[in-house]
Amino acid sequence: MQSVARSTTLPSPTRAAPPVLDSKAEAPVTEGLVARTRLFKILDAAPARSVVWIAAPPGAGKSSLAASWIEARRAVVPHAQTLWYGMDDGDHDPVGFLARLRGIVAQGPDADRLPRLTPEATVELSSFAQRWFKELRGRAREPWLFAFDDVHRLPETSTTWVLLQALMAAQKAADRIVFLSRLDAPEPVKAITPGKRLTQISDLRVHLDEFEDFARTPKIGDALTFEAFRDKVQHTGGWISELAAPPQRPSLRTMADTGSGPAASTTVARFPTTERDVLLKIAFLQGGSETEWRALGGDGAVALLNHLAASTGLVSRRVNGDLRKHDLFHGNLIYVAVQTLPSDALNRARIAAADVLTARQDYRSAVRLLVEAGAVDRARTLALEQAPVLTHSGRNREFIDIATALPAPVRGEAMLRSWEAHARLPFEPGVAREMLRDVRMNSDPRTQPAEFALAISGELQSSLVNWSEHRSLPDLVAELDRHPIATDRLPLTIRARLTIARAMALMFGWPTHPDILATCTLIETLLPALPAAQQLILGSAYVNYLVWWRGDVRAARTYCDKLNPLAHRVDMPPLAVMVWHYGAISCAYRDGDGDAVERLTSEATTFAEKWGVSYRLSDVYWINVLAHADAGERAAAQEMLQRFSARTPPWRQSDFIAAHHLPALMALCAGDNDTAIAEARQARAYAETYGGAHQIAQQDRLLAMALAAKGDAAATEHAERIRAVAAQTHNATFRLNADMADALLAHAQGRHDAFAPAWVKTAQAALALGQRRIAGMNGPLLARLANQALHDGVDADATRRLIALWRLPPPAGEAPHALWPYAIEIKTLGGFGVTIDGRRAMTGGGKAQRKPLEMLWHLVAAGADGLAQAELADHLWPDLDGDRAILTLRTTVYRLRKLLSGDAIRYADDRIWLDAAIVRTDLGRLRAALDRLQDTTRSTTPRLDAFDTALHFYDGPFLPGVPLAAIAAERDRIAETLAREGAALLAEQTPDDPATVLRRRRLHAKLDPPAATRGR
Repeated sequence: MQSVARSTTLPSPTRAAPPVLDSKAEAPVTEGLVARTRLFKILDAAPARSVVWIAAPPGAGKSSLAASWIEARRAVVPHAQTLWYGMDDGDHDPVGFLARLRGIVAQGPDADRLPRLTPEATVELSSFAQRWFKELRGRAREPWLFAFDDVHRLPETSTTWVLLQALMAAQKAADRIVFLSRLDAPEPVKAITPGKRLTQISDLRVHLDEFEDFARTPKIGDALTFEAFRDKVQHTGGWISELAAPPQRPSLRTMADTGSGPAASTTVARFPTTERDVLLKIAFLQGGSETEWRALGGDGAVALLNHLAASTGLVSRRVNGDLRKHDLFHGNLIYVAVQTLPSDALNRARIAAADVLTARQDYRSAVRLLVEAGAVDRARTLALEQAPVLTHSGRNREFIDIATALPAPVRGEAMLRSWEAHARLPFEPGVAREMLRDVRMNSDPRTQPAEFALAISGELQSSLVNWSEHRSLPDLVAELDRHPIATDRLPLTIRARLTIARAMALMFGWPTHPDILATCTLIETLLPALPAAQQLILGSAYVNYLVWWRGDVRAARTYCDKLNPLAHRVDMPPLAVMVWHYGAISCAYRDGDGDAVERLTSEATTFAEKWGVSYRLSDVYWINVLAHADAGERAAAQEMLQRFSARTPPWRQSDFIAAHHLPALMALCAGDNDTAIAEARQARAYAETYGGAHQIAQQDRLLAMALAAKGDAAATEHAERIRAVAAQTHNATFRLNADMADALLAHAQGRHDAFAPAWVKTAQAALALGQRRIAGMNGPLLARLANQALHDGVDADATRRLIALWRLPPPAGEAPHALWPYAIEIKTLGGFGVTIDGRRAMTGGGKAQRKPLEMLWHLVAAGADGLAQAELADHLWPDLDGDRAILTLRTTVYRLRKLLSGDAIRYADDRIWLDAAIVRTDLGRLRAALDRLQDTTRSTTPRLDAFDTALHFYDGPFLPGVPLAAIAAERDRIAETLAREGAALLAEQTPDDPATVLRRRRLHAKLDPPAATRGR
């Protein structure tokens, strides 16, 4: 960077300059400060992506140096963004630190892109911080300069260093980070910054060669001679504060000499009595607005502070107008106040400052002052008032600090101990659970209902880790039910926590509870009245319950859609938004909407990574395993299983179950029943240890279907178990699984009399549910059952609707029944038409559809094998060169997919064909009949049946009137084959047999309708 050594006086802060982002401790005003060329050169010479550490004792001029250099730097880099941040004790909490830092940047453009750090996100704090600072830097090219003042207040062990290390790692070449501290660079800085990129400045004393800098500084340099400057340097020991400040008032040099011990009283004593009394009255507030200072010390305090700001370095005025005492001066005033003020006056001063801090919402500092003033009851009241606010808004560590500031007897009270435990839940769940259990067991629900309710709601919350079942939930609910509490006796915040915790505990830990339906009604009644964040978390949990524990996807989708606007608000808790995503993806999965599952998964992944809660993605990948497995996409399911395993939090005991449940489900979908049985049995053993009755039933469900598919009668026992759980939980999906297992078992054992009623119950239950995907579906196996039902005449209408609902493929290895419903039916014999899902979609094409239709006609003519893309391009665009033809072909494939459906047209390995599982053509059925007709290994009767079938499908020439060469050739070939093979077969029959005569006339009429008409 260019040196600024030749600059003259520093620019006034009122001069126009690029915007500086406000902070809770603005950089000192630079007007009148000395531009120290010697130190500026060191700062300018710092290498790319460097960290500058300025370490010096109080009053040495650290802040003044950094602020004046930054101001001078703007003349060289006018578009640089500058962020000044003064550290205090509250920055030990990374959540609060990043919230304040975000508040600073929120004044700049695109601030909403910066995520908020929540207690949950601290699990992945480093990766969250890296993404946060990357988002902050964005794509902007202008350099950034970060200045952190009073860094010595941040302990080396503070978690906030993880955030600062991420910032150091995220720097770009022209960026700079400046730390100002009374101590040398700590290990967190040295660990992340190579030696050559760490510039350390510790010698801030004035050298004689800095005379020119002082001489050109207004007010200081007026008539300053070198001799006078040399004398001052020698007399003051080179302290910049003494050299640059008028001597008539106590100075920072004096402060540095006397420190904050007993000698400090000498310094404060230099003030006149009236001014000293005012200063001691306002001793316990370091910085604030004039209104706040006036509240503490009247107009005299404001006048005195303004005077000190103008004439000394003891007080500085911020850009926003606030007045702030220098650290050392502030410390000295507190010391003298404690030593000299009468106890009543001392406590009044502390309480008055605490009132100001309370109004400012700095509850941590306010409580400490109240405790020091002996106003313990007021401190306790303030802590209890703010407990629900702070813990609900994510300021958990702030409340922990407040609780630890209270005297031990007060902190140990049941209510305060419970709130502290609630605050510790995201960070120390084990410690919090023990604290809550202790409070619950030592609280009498009759005389201490609020204490008992708050404790047990916290225990429930600690067990509801990521909405998984936990064995302790039923026990806690039972304990609560044994001690019913009149909720109208509870404070509103505790009542809401208890109601929500109990409802969620029943949904996810005890869905067989007799009160489950009443709880659902309570949730539906309660939701609209809840605050937005609680509405989103409870409503989203209810969506997941409805999908997975009740099988009511229609109701779940309704709530999911209603919550959608809340889920996309930037002020919602990330955990609540993630639970909404689980519900939305679950609904899309049950709908069989693979595109929506993929889109929502991508959105959830992006959101989780941005907000630092990517460890919550395990449930998203769990749903994706099911979706891909049910769709027959085993490789994709395996990939999602690996992602699930990588994201599974180590504390989730219920995922010991999933580690075997998911492979069992994948094996069941793939028809590997032996593996499914082995894995499901292991999952069931874990469920008996870690899960609840409902999770045990999930494994019974897999075992029932896998054993039934093998024809093992043991399936019946498991089916009856899930049927019993279904009755208790009102789970329609479980009832369907039990019916499906009965049908699978009867089919595998060849018991047709038992298969028919079981299949009817399965079809009716599935149609009532309306879900396209049921976890553990083996599509090919179910297709065989459906085909068998059609051949047996078992409720053909329901069977056809079920095939369409589940999108079952035609049965492999056997001819589908004539009533088998295909998603798309294409008529090409005697005319053209397309039917999609039973509705006529196309009968012809306008000019815009002509090429897609020509492509479709060629694909129908090509049959199951389709056509190579080059051959199809030659048919459609014979005059285009190869590359242009292929490009046009791809566009036409896209247009044809839009006309039909994306799944109907397959395009892979440079070949294009119609998916036979989705599309059926009359030409294909005619060709199948002709193949059977030409098969001379068959006896006469099946060949005659094939002849009759061919005549049935041949309604006329293939695509009559279409002049395309390939179509015309196929048209002639089909007609010739039918005429030749039909005539040959009939020639083998008795000529005057009435059936033969009738068949001959029908063949003649089909091939030459006008001649047949003339013959009549």
